Amino acid sequence: MSDAAADAAYQHLQQLRERIPQLRASTTAGTVQRRRSDLTPTQLARQGEAHLDERWERAANAARGVSALGASPAPVDLTVLDTIREIARSLSQMVQTVHDRFGLGHWTPGRPEGHGDERTGGMSGEIPRLLHLLSKVASDPDLAHYVADETRRLNRLAAIALGEGEQVKRLDGRCPYCGAKSLKVFVDRELVMCVNTGCRCTRTTCRCQDEDRPRRHTWSRAEWDALADTLNATNTAA
Repeated sequence: MSDAAADAAYQHLQQLRERIPQLRASTTAGTVQRRRSDLTPTQLARQGEAHLDERWERAANAARGVSALGASPAPVDLTVLDTIREIARSLSQMVQTVHDRFGLGHWTPGRPEGHGDERTGGMSGEIPRLLHLLSKVASDPDLAHYVADETRRLNRLAAIALGEGEQVKRLDGRCPYCGAKSLKVFVDRELVMCVNTGCRCTRTTCRCQDEDRPRRHTWSRAEWDALADTLNATNTAA
C-alpha cells in the first residue's frame, strides 16, 4: 500500500481545489495581455514617451474639468489562462489514467461550475473524482506516486500563477558533506537542499565537482529517512 503517496496527493488536491477559484477570478476583468519579456532600449524609450504623453493628457483633461468615465479594468495575464488550461488537461488525463488502470471505462471531462466560458477548461468533476479514487490508487505504488507527483506539480503551477512563493524551512542539522548549517527544506518540491555554494563531497563522479556549473546536494522525499538517520547520528556523536 502507498498510503503516504495517496495522503500527499490528497493534500495537493485539496490545496489545488482552493486555488482554482482564485485562478478563475483573476480571468474575469479587463483586457488580455501576456507577461512582457525584457525590453530593448528602444522599446523602453517608446514606453517612457507614451507614459509621459498619457500623463500630460490626463493633466490637461483635469485642468479642463474632464475626467475618465471609469477606471480601466486590470489586464488579464494570459499566463493564468495557460495555467488553468494545463491544470484542466492534466487533471482529466490523470483521471483517465486511473480509470484505465482499474478498468473503470471512459472518463467524460467536467465543465467549470458556473462558468460558460470554455477558455477556463474543465475541472468541475475531476478533483472530486480523484479524491474518491485515492483509496484504489493507494493499492498501486507506481500509480500512487504518479498521482502524488502530478498533483504536486499542478498545485505548484497554480501557486506560481497566483504569485505565491514557495515555503522554505530551515533544517536543524549540519550538511553531511560540508558540515555547514545550510540545509533548507523546500516544502512544495518536497526537497532538502544544502544552500552552501561551496559544498563539495569526495565523490569524483558527483556533479558538485563540476567546475563550470557545480550542482548543489539535494535529498528527495524518498531519501529523507536516511538523511534523518545521518543527522541524528551526527548530533549524537557531537
